[in-house]
Amino acid sequence: MKATTSRELHAWIAAPDLPAALALELHLADLKPTRSKRGDRWLVEVTGPMSRRSLELIVGRWLDEIGERETTIRVDDSLVHVSGSSRRRPHLATNRDFIG
Repeated sequence: MKATTSRELHAWIAAPDLPAALALELHLADLKPTRSKRGDRWLVEVTGPMSRRSLELIVGRWLDEIGERETTIRVDDSLVHVSGSSRRRPHLATNRDFIG
């Protein structure tokens, strides 16, 4: 099996809403993520040493956690579509369901 190497990457991950963006920031805290709003979508931006495959795995787990099926990541100059695992039961409630 080929080992994945870490390199400096620059990525933007699309989040469906602010609570989801905040949850993703927690998963990527080592990379000091920042979030911004573009239109009706939230983007989480990260820059740092990480393999592209590791980032995709983290984002896949995050998708399972928030109950979303897929999202798009722009890594450097390419678009990557990441899907969550269909084996896990989707998380049915987000923080926004409990905040007035």
